Amino acid sequence: MPKPLQIFKLAYNTVPAYKEFLAKNHIDGSRVRNMADFQRLPIMSKENYLRAYKYEQLFPNGRIEKATTIAATSGSGGDPFYLPRGEKQDEQYEKIARGFLEKQFDFPNKVKSYLEAKDIEILSSISERKKELIAKIRIDTIFGKQTYFLIAKDKKKIIESDLTIALQKAREERSIALIMAPGQLDKKAQLYLKDWQNLLKFEKINI
Repeated sequence: MPKPLQIFKLAYNTVPAYKEFLAKNHIDGSRVRNMADFQRLPIMSKENYLRAYKYEQLFPNGRIEKATTIAATSGSGGDPFYLPRGEKQDEQYEKIARGFLEKQFDFPNKVKSYLEAKDIEILSSISERKKELIAKIRIDTIFGKQTYFLIAKDKKKIIESDLTIALQKAREERSIALIMAPGQLDKKAQLYLKDWQNLLKFEKINI
């Protein structure tokens, strides 16, 4: 049985308000057997469903004590509504939220892991965005410890302006600029790097 039908059957058999809602709309839930039937079900709203029934009737078997969390909608469409969640829904929400945040900040975290694996010290993280990490780092070289102004970008192609901005910011910090990216330098960027190779470095990273 498709998942939507499973959820429908559960709601129809356990939620008092939903069963009454269907009856008012002349729907016999026991005769909903396939996705074609499911797609003909009436649409619910705050007005015709959520606010039309007693709050406890919206819960499976009318048992409000099963709720572990009460979450509020944003209220962007009018007054907010308070939605209950059980323990299982809390776990699902946590997974979704964690996945969203990890995806948003995935690239900076990958760069940090890359630096750690190479024993490169992060002195300070200046900015972290979805596809960019700016930080001060320290690298052990044959000449001793060297501080760099790092700009890591999640780009397939690094252009000249990326390098000029990095060099300018690094000079303000009196550091050497280091650009890291999974992509390549274009031709103009390669020439620019050659001209400023003493103050500007580039490293292609596979992360």
